[in-house]
Amino acid sequence: MDYSAIDEKFMRVAIELARRALAIPGAGEVGCVIVKNGEVVADGFNESELTIDPTAHAEIVAIRKAARKWNDINLCRATLYCTLQPCGMCSMACIWANIGGGIDEAQLLQQALEIENVNRMLADTSRPVHVLRSVELNLDPRGQGDMDEKSLARLDIVLGCFHSALRKKEDQTQRYLAALRNPAIQILGHPRGRIYNFRKGLTADWSQVCNLAAELDKAVEIDCYPDRQDLNVELLKVAKAAGCRISLGTDSHDPSQLGFIDLGLAAALWSGIQPERILNFMPLNQLSKWIANIR
Repeated sequence: MDYSAIDEKFMRVAIELARRALAIPGAGEVGCVIVKNGEVVADGFNESELTIDPTAHAEIVAIRKAARKWNDINLCRATLYCTLQPCGMCSMACIWANIGGGIDEAQLLQQALEIENVNRMLADTSRPVHVLRSVELNLDPRGQGDMDEKSLARLDIVLGCFHSALRKKEDQTQRYLAALRNPAIQILGHPRGRIYNFRKGLTADWSQVCNLAAELDKAVEIDCYPDRQDLNVELLKVAKAAGCRISLGTDSHDPSQLGFIDLGLAAALWSGIQPERILNFMPLNQLSKWIANIR
């Protein structure tokens, strides 16, 4: 793995924190900082003996601080620097907090340049395909995204998704309405946030949600991944009755998973969704016009 001057800078911050911890009775000489957008947003040292808490490792302390600061357990696009290799507990905490996941604005710009190069090459083929510049935007429970709106405006289409606070039992209608009113997004992705045998997903007044989507002419997604199938057939019938647009996405993490599109097509067919209401069937010029109209 290559390390940059920025990595060295923040690792030195973590080392200095560990040195300061040496002067605190009961503190462990392990330092950790969490960085996002080039700034330290949380830090911690080992407090296990100090607080009589076996889980209070430096990484856990810093993760707890960051989660409280953002009021969100999803620390997507943050980077953690620690002076000691994380143990199994801390490694799993990083995974659950989604630390290191996603891309930032600079990476998004680089991705756009690469897509432009691909589109130039594809334009010279006998069957040209145009790749859209897009991103799955992480939404907080208030429906707000975690990326700069100017960066999002340069994209062709934006999918907004909730990735945190997905086990709440109370009605979540208002968060969906807020998300749909977010001008940065055109598609509400995997709306319920459910995963078979893992998470039931959120509840809401889906008629109200779909009616607003139809009013704003935005789309709701069928996440075709087998463990998700979200929206399912039952809710797709609600979406059809409301008249809102539908988007099909495979949620693929590997090319072999692109075939999951068949599950979404089957759900749309079973629910009676007409092809003209599905974004995937729209010609490029028609899709681009629709996006421009709702921005």
